[in-house]
Amino acid sequence: MPLHNDCQGRSRKVVIRKLPQLGTMVVSTVGPSSWTAHRWLSRYASVCCVLLLFTTISLTSFRKRMGASTIALSIGKENDVHGHHLLPEEEKFYKTTWPPLQRTLCSEGAPNLLLGTTLFRLAREEVFSNLTNSTFAPTRPVDLEKLVVLSDGKPSNLMSKFYAGDFGASIFHGMNAEGKPFVTLYAKIWKCGNNQIRWMEKKLFKHFNGTYDERPLWKALSNYLPKIYEHTNMTPACIYTAVRDPISHFLSGYNEVEVRQLGEYNNQSSSDFPSNAKPAPYHVFVPYSSESPMLRKKRFQAFVEDLLLEERVFSAHWIYSHFFSMSRILTILAKYSTKLTSYIPELNNITSTWPDFMANTCPNFPARDAIPKMTIQGQHRSSNDRLGLYEAAKEVWGEAGPISRSLCLIHAFDYACYKDLPDRIPILCQSVYQHHAETIIGYGKDHQLRYNKGENKPPPWAR
Repeated sequence: MPLHNDCQGRSRKVVIRKLPQLGTMVVSTVGPSSWTAHRWLSRYASVCCVLLLFTTISLTSFRKRMGASTIALSIGKENDVHGHHLLPEEEKFYKTTWPPLQRTLCSEGAPNLLLGTTLFRLAREEVFSNLTNSTFAPTRPVDLEKLVVLSDGKPSNLMSKFYAGDFGASIFHGMNAEGKPFVTLYAKIWKCGNNQIRWMEKKLFKHFNGTYDERPLWKALSNYLPKIYEHTNMTPACIYTAVRDPISHFLSGYNEVEVRQLGEYNNQSSSDFPSNAKPAPYHVFVPYSSESPMLRKKRFQAFVEDLLLEERVFSAHWIYSHFFSMSRILTILAKYSTKLTSYIPELNNITSTWPDFMANTCPNFPARDAIPKMTIQGQHRSSNDRLGLYEAAKEVWGEAGPISRSLCLIHAFDYACYKDLPDRIPILCQSVYQHHAETIIGYGKDHQLRYNKGENKPPPWAR
């Protein structure tokens, strides 16, 4: 039996056996019992060393990850009201620039209309001063110095209607399961789920055998002001509305007007454009093209330019109010010394959001489990975007050029007055507001609109 030395110089016997069944040679080693014990201890120590090394590496990696997370959180540790992490420049904007600007734009919960002319003027400068950049050049030359607006500080007729007005209202009276009455007043905003919300209201009032009525907002407010209920046992009306991102609302409103004017398939004979509504200049200036995406984008650009130039045709018919500011209803409420009870800040999942909101917001409203299931109803044809104009408008907005910057300015009231929008102010608009903050705040300090308290007559623009 031969002897062999191991790697440490110790001798061991090598035994060679033959397994007759398989005809296989098997080599095994035989050594002293002390060596066997030492060998197992050595293997155990090796395993422990490997485990210790693995643990050390894992701990080191974990510490590095935690360090990176701590650094990231220290950079963007501030969150907005919806829990979104803010970039450093956003954090600076929301802490420094936005608070005084927001107070100037919407100090009493409604637009400071005296700033409307300033916002439109700055928006015009953004668009019509870019004559050297062919990419973003306006569709027509305009001499800003010769552009005449009312010089006495009052807004034009178009601007008054763009920033102050009425989309209508619906009033719902009902009784909950406990026999307690409730009253809701929905201040409509077109292109903000209006058809869907009215459909759900009607379904609910039939379910509870209530009463339902629709009328102008100012007329509804004259009968449902909170002070009317001060000395009675009646439940005050729950005044609410639904909103969405201001730019998204504007683009959707533009598309609605286009579909009604052109027809869903560019067939004017089947359009919903009223015969007494005059076409705006852009309708003729940049004809619709189903073949050219570029011309569709130019058409939207020309439309925005018409608006900034305060074309009177936009104030001559209700059809154009689809793209008017969402905060215009707040001026009516302020005129009657009242405010919204609350509002739905987005339209996502409205069939479930609306019942939850109503049950949690409005006094004596039926419990959530008593409200029947709601389904999607009343969608406008324009949502199909068969003309491609909605997409064209979105593309122009996405370019972040002068047109986009101008839209930020004319929608500053919406962003200032509706504070709970789930989508933050777009980064582009933040930079625009940062750039013009000094001008807006400077003018707003000396020109703050004070709404007449307790005046129940309808404002001039709602008569």
